[in-house]
Order: sequence, then structure tokens, then C-alpha cells
Amino acid sequence: MAGKYRYDTEVVRIFYDFAESVVWFPDPVDYDESRLSSALVADLRAWGSLHETGRDEDYEWRSPDLRRQAELALRELARRLGRELGSAFEIEYEVSRATYRSPHAPTNRAAAAAFAARAAGAEW
Repeated sequence: MAGKYRYDTEVVRIFYDFAESVVWFPDPVDYDESRLSSALVADLRAWGSLHETGRDEDYEWRSPDLRRQAELALRELARRLGRELGSAFEIEYEVSRATYRSPHAPTNRAAAAAFAARAAGAEW
């Protein structure tokens, strides 16, 4: 019997895990295939780079300021991603496993369609 798992069909996650992308649905989403706006992709990449440079070899933040900077940026990135994808997708991000779902239609219809296509193929 086929079913759907919400992390395959409606929950888009933002987190850093040594991948090329910090956007996961359910696996890392290639930025070129995501059709997200170039401004959002640039800021997602910058947030990933902050994890690479802002943490030490034990994966601890080098300073409390860097951690706060990353957390503030993450909340804003979640809202921006949610706005681009619209209300069909919930955005989960790693600060206390918080989520955001835009109450509006997508501002980036191409990106919303790309993620909807991934969700449609998520039968298991």
C-alpha cells in the first residue's frame, strides 16, 4: 500500500549537515533545481558558510555572537523560504525544531512548483 510521509511531501527543512545545500526535502535540494530566488539562495549559502567558518573542530560555536547571528539569520531564512514556497509547505528549522508556514500564496511560483513536483513523487 502506498503512503506519503510529511517530510517527503510538505515539510521543507533548513539545517546544516556538510552538504551542498542547507535546504532539505527530504534530501539536500540542489539550489539550481529548487528555482528559489537568487537572493535567497545567496543568503542560504552564506548561512551554510557561517557554519563552516563559525564553528571549531568540535563543532562548537567560536563565540556566542556567531551563534546568535546564525540563529537570527535562520529565523529570517525560514520566513523567506516559506514566503517563496507558500502555504503548501511547512518550513522546519533547527532552533528548537521550530516551524513556519506562510499563510499566503507563494511569491515564487516556479520554486513552489519545483517543490510540489518533488512532493508528488514521494509515494512509498
